[in-house]
Amino acid sequence: MMGAGKTRCGKRLASKLGLPFIDMDHAIEAQQGQTVSAIFARLGEDGFRQMEHNWLQQFVASGEEAVVSTGGGAPCFYSNMDIMQANGITVWLNPSLKDLTERLWRNREERPKIASLPNVESLQQYIADLLEQRTVCYGKSRIVVGEAPPDMDWLVNSILQLD
Repeated sequence: MMGAGKTRCGKRLASKLGLPFIDMDHAIEAQQGQTVSAIFARLGEDGFRQMEHNWLQQFVASGEEAVVSTGGGAPCFYSNMDIMQANGITVWLNPSLKDLTERLWRNREERPKIASLPNVESLQQYIADLLEQRTVCYGKSRIVVGEAPPDMDWLVNSILQLD
């Protein structure tokens, strides 16, 4: 989910595992020469989701090993979660609705899907609705991290046990 801490956690996890870290959104931005917001404005959500899917397929085909932070919606479109499950270990960071709302409200201008929401209450309802839609998809993750920020040693050990 957006605002869950994927980038922060992913960077720390990659460092502990001795792997490169890749933020899917940043990789797509570099590939396209545009921000995610500009891509959304130009192609809409469907176009952006197709780009995510294409990027994921290309990454898997490359055979590169890395810790990848996907966009919050990426696992829930096309066959992305199946691709990720077949080629790596998936982790769902699942902070509380309150924490997500606070984090996202502070940085909403950077996120095209929530930038125009008028108040915190509308953001919280949007997040709750999105989580309801995505929980089945996210729940397929091999590791689920609850509301507390993950302890990196625990997370690394959990991943190594599954590997």
